Amino acid sequence: MENNKNIFGKLDTQGEKIEDISQKLDGISIDNLYLLAKRTWDYGDYETAQKYYNHISLLNPLDWEAPLYASLCKFNGYFSVYQFENFPEQLQKIMLATIKYIEELSINDEVKEKQIEKCLEVIKEELCNKKEIYKENRKLFDECVSNYIISFEELLLRIYNEFKKMQFECVSVFCSDIVDYLFELIELTNKVTHDMTEELFNEMKKKSTKKYNIEINKLLSSTNCVNSFNNLSGEEINHIKMEGKMYYYFNDVSLARSISKKRLAFGIFFLFSSIVGIYLSILGKWYWLFLFVYVFLYSIVLIYRGKEEKEKVNCSSFLASIRKKNTYTKSSNVIKKDKFKFIDFIFGRMELYFVIYFSCLTAIFAFDLENKYIGISYVLLAVLILIISLILLFIKTPSGRYIYYHNGKYYVFKE
Repeated sequence: MENNKNIFGKLDTQGEKIEDISQKLDGISIDNLYLLAKRTWDYGDYETAQKYYNHISLLNPLDWEAPLYASLCKFNGYFSVYQFENFPEQLQKIMLATIKYIEELSINDEVKEKQIEKCLEVIKEELCNKKEIYKENRKLFDECVSNYIISFEELLLRIYNEFKKMQFECVSVFCSDIVDYLFELIELTNKVTHDMTEELFNEMKKKSTKKYNIEINKLLSSTNCVNSFNNLSGEEINHIKMEGKMYYYFNDVSLARSISKKRLAFGIFFLFSSIVGIYLSILGKWYWLFLFVYVFLYSIVLIYRGKEEKEKVNCSSFLASIRKKNTYTKSSNVIKKDKFKFIDFIFGRMELYFVIYFSCLTAIFAFDLENKYIGISYVLLAVLILIISLILLFIKTPSGRYIYYHNGKYYVFKE
């Protein structure tokens, strides 16, 4: 027991030979170390577990399990969505290296398959945990690490392609689980990587153990199909940024669609209100037209944004809520600059302009009529428009990322 308590004190000294460490661990078997490591792993004390697994690796250099767990510990420590951004790529390297090592061991096929099955169970559990973490914290991931879900899908797809060629029965079961994980994420997010093809999807569908409501053709032809990993050079990336069509793609599509519906509804309301106002202006004072023509034009902007900005914003569109362009700096880097937003200049402070128009016109002209009912109707309509326009102040553009459409493909880069 005393040895167990003081184990880290004995092992923290750097530069010692493995033989010296083994002597200090006299009486503590590797099996006991494994039990301690697994216990701390299950407790969630990954920092301590990593120490145990690292020292097991020193004592038994030919073991694959301890190095695998030690590598995975760093992805299970302090929770941070930014920490998970590199998780898919790192996990792929870890698991492929481990499987390759097991395959090269000088053991019979039956024992080798059991070892591979044990390794795949560890990796499958890790993937399942990360999938559940994403589902539970989806909004946080999409806002902070928007590329994560696509990167995760690409990881699952690459794992499937790597392992489907292996003949072991446990690998076939593993591939079916990977397909289910991938399809579950696609169904949940309606996002799919460009690495997916219709043929590959149909192949994977045969291995899935559940039914999924996925319209793959629709997803592959939409901006839901994006790339996050690529081997493009810096020059190629800059070319795509400069020549491609730039969009601002919303992270939370459901929220963006909800906002679009509100904009569309308000736009339709302003459209009919302005028509009524123009009619009242014809019956009353012609200069009331200044206010209602302004509202009419603003309704066109809202209706456009309500119809066109459900999932993305075309950054080059004249009426878009986000207008950007890419340009080269003196050092040949590509940066984003705001385009002049004439529409926002006219309507961006619509509420302020409207209050000024409304106050002046109402004070001077509203009751300068023989027919007071027309004047009262004007005031009531103007007040209603003012209230609705103030509500628009609380509608903010959702967070998102910039994507580029070039030569028939969508690309997303780390900005």
